[in-house]
Amino acid sequence: MQLNAVCACCTGKIRTNNEDNFFFDGIYLEEENNGLQDVLSAKKKFPNAGCYAVFDGMGGEAFGEKAAYLAAKTLAEYVALKNFQTNEKGFIDISMKMNSEVCKEAEKRDFIRMGSTTAIISFYGNKASICNLGDSKIFLFRNGILSQISKNHTDEILLKKQGIRNRKPRLKQHLGIHPSEMIIEPYCKEFEVFAKDKYLLCSDGLTDMLDAKQIHEILEKNENVKQTTKILLETALREGGRDNITIILLEVVL
Repeated sequence: MQLNAVCACCTGKIRTNNEDNFFFDGIYLEEENNGLQDVLSAKKKFPNAGCYAVFDGMGGEAFGEKAAYLAAKTLAEYVALKNFQTNEKGFIDISMKMNSEVCKEAEKRDFIRMGSTTAIISFYGNKASICNLGDSKIFLFRNGILSQISKNHTDEILLKKQGIRNRKPRLKQHLGIHPSEMIIEPYCKEFEVFAKDKYLLCSDGLTDMLDAKQIHEILEKNENVKQTTKILLETALREGGRDNITIILLEVVL
């Protein structure tokens, strides 16, 4: 089998800075960047089809960019190691390391608030392993059905119980939480891979603009993974593009 991979990253229509970053077939953005001018694409053969990730930074001034960059750089260094493992233990180890690097930077800046979400997927053999912290999502599109396979680490359930609808859910987990406050608990899961599967990783710049129904319709109507990625980005921009948008779309083919 082969994995066709495409990545798009855009500042959006409102923001002037890009706090998103990614890891794509060994590539990630510099700390100061304006996203990508065009989509990236790659083709990888199984059994080792690579590792991909989305990071959405948060913090005042340029601290969001710094946090997302540190997370992407740390992941890149881990993936480069021959003994990198994509099982649950490996993902927890890398999450702790990324968290430590972001916390160290915050300490240098007198404990300024900075952090990043993370959503990672890695392919080896006939398995896809995922890991996430925060609200950057991972979807699986299989047999015409779109399912979110990541976990939202937010207070969304609490807001619904209290009937609060005018506030975006706040993050309960993310990179950049000092161990003295709370031990982060990344969500990890493993899936068997099948031909025609599509995996979508994205920052909330996409999911705040498009609901699951809109994403499903775009994935269902468009087979070319590169064109589909561009349509997802263009639609999010047309719907307002209020935040940075990062999309990684992965398709398994025979």
